[in-house]
Amino acid sequence: MALGVYESLPMGLGKPTDPQAWYLFAEGQRVMYADRDQYIADPAFVRIPLAGLLDAGYLRQRAGLIGAKSQAYPAGNPPGAVAVGADATREVGGTSHFVVVDKAGNVVSITTSVESPFGSNRMSGGMVLNNQLTDFPRLRRVRMASRSPTP
Repeated sequence: MALGVYESLPMGLGKPTDPQAWYLFAEGQRVMYADRDQYIADPAFVRIPLAGLLDAGYLRQRAGLIGAKSQAYPAGNPPGAVAVGADATREVGGTSHFVVVDKAGNVVSITTSVESPFGSNRMSGGMVLNNQLTDFPRLRRVRMASRSPTP
């Protein structure tokens, strides 16, 4: 999806250090993520309008939303999409958990809670990097360290 959006933007006109190229890159991601959040799910339970999401005309239309000022983009309406209701989840997104079991019965489980699902989406040394450190303010650590242990 992102590459299809980028095909409609003047990405190649600038050098890697061009701020406008980076702006277009970031806005293209925002457009694509709006659709991803609305339509991408487990295909065993949800009909994904994949052909519509990859439709060249639809991607051109989505790229056309990008203007001179950064903004939040709503999900689009790709060909073949089924209308759905608003997400009624009460908890804030940020924790992801899944379990994988192979044919031999080996099990792997992962839970991640780093401000948003999988944090920054970047890994280093096999660890998912956090995207914010708002849960670890310095003042709180000092206060916690100064408390005497409770028996």
